[in-house]
Amino acid sequence: MKLLILFIALILLSTSTLAATATSISGTVVDGNTQGVMDATVTINCEHNGINTTQVTQTDDTGTYFAFYPAIQCNVDDKVYVFAEKDEQSNSGQGTVAYDQTCQINTAFVNVTIPEFGIIAGSVALIGLVAGVAIMRRKNE
Repeated sequence: MKLLILFIALILLSTSTLAATATSISGTVVDGNTQGVMDATVTINCEHNGINTTQVTQTDDTGTYFAFYPAIQCNVDDKVYVFAEKDEQSNSGQGTVAYDQTCQINTAFVNVTIPEFGIIAGSVALIGLVAGVAIMRRKNE
């Protein structure tokens, strides 16, 4: 009977140990229209006890990525940094591993371009508008 109890205790202990041996890092990479970005390269870095462990993965067809770390490399309260890139667009994010050994970090590629000539052309148009209004006022006087 003692042997059976010891055996059950060992199974329960090993099951609970196995359940807490992995940390899950996941997230979604989206574009400026909030659509998932397929095949983006995602670099994940977990900092545990001063040691950085990096994994590289790809997003699936919905823009989702997953990485699993052994608890000895990435655990509760560790900092996680994510860098996603595809087609010369990139973005990064960071988070902290939660008590349930998960960390979700979403990021987006938002391409906001303000062309140099657009600002110049807009300024010239505004100056032209002001000058035109001034000329029209003089004619009406």
